[in-house]
Amino acid sequence: MTAMQTVVFGILWVTLVVLTLLVYVAFRQIGRAQQATLGAPAALPVGSHAPPINVLDGSAISPYSRDDPAYLLAFVSTTCAACARFMDALGNERPAVPLSVVVSGNGGERWERARSASVDVRWLALPADAPSLYRINVVPTIYLIEHGKVAAVSTDGSLDGVRRLLSRSGVA
Repeated sequence: MTAMQTVVFGILWVTLVVLTLLVYVAFRQIGRAQQATLGAPAALPVGSHAPPINVLDGSAISPYSRDDPAYLLAFVSTTCAACARFMDALGNERPAVPLSVVVSGNGGERWERARSASVDVRWLALPADAPSLYRINVVPTIYLIEHGKVAAVSTDGSLDGVRRLLSRSGVA
């Protein structure tokens, strides 16, 4: 191979690597935009009534039967990496208001740890009415419920996102 061919071959490889990175970045941005489009507008609007949902153990999560004036209602999935990080973080820090977590999917060690860490984890009943009642298109989705109504909603699956959610509503 001549020196010219080696230079051209090197340039082609560098071009291929750069294009691969650009495609990766583009797909990542598309995914974020799609998540924002799916999550935010579809959620229950602030001020709407929070509907009760039935869970696997036969009980119900009703916004009207709670003693707490404000609480968080988080919808997560066992197949979601962001949800798993959120559940792991709950073991280290508790939100300022009570939290109920509705889990869709099969359990596992992480979810049992969250249950044993005094987090109110509820296993979603099948057929699953909560995702349609609460318009869940992306997980995790976290609602702040105050006096039976939606006060705020977030699709940021971090405890910082929960703090922002609470501070926006003036709870924390």
